[in-house]
Amino acid sequence: MLHDIPLGNRKAGGQAGKWWNERYRVKHLHGFKEQRKTLYSFRHTFVTHALNESGIELPLVQQMVGHEKSQMEATKHYDKGATMPRLFDELSKVDFQLPPIKRL
Repeated sequence: MLHDIPLGNRKAGGQAGKWWNERYRVKHLHGFKEQRKTLYSFRHTFVTHALNESGIELPLVQQMVGHEKSQMEATKHYDKGATMPRLFDELSKVDFQLPPIKRL
């Protein structure tokens, strides 16, 4: 659970998105509002990069971001997913080559 962000009664990420758009983004990330960068933008960028730049398999990316398994038909009911060490190894492949971020 994210501290200081109450649970919403509609979607799980609704309150987190509201907190991001109305508080965090405005205070710390100047220019993101004008660029229409939402909290969802991070997931979109990660998925694209993980699949196309880092070569991580689709089922593993889906597990990392909490998406429903697709392209597995009936097999998805038997697959319990990758272990945490395996996911960590795959996640370690993702490198956006960003400069170090200063603590806010």
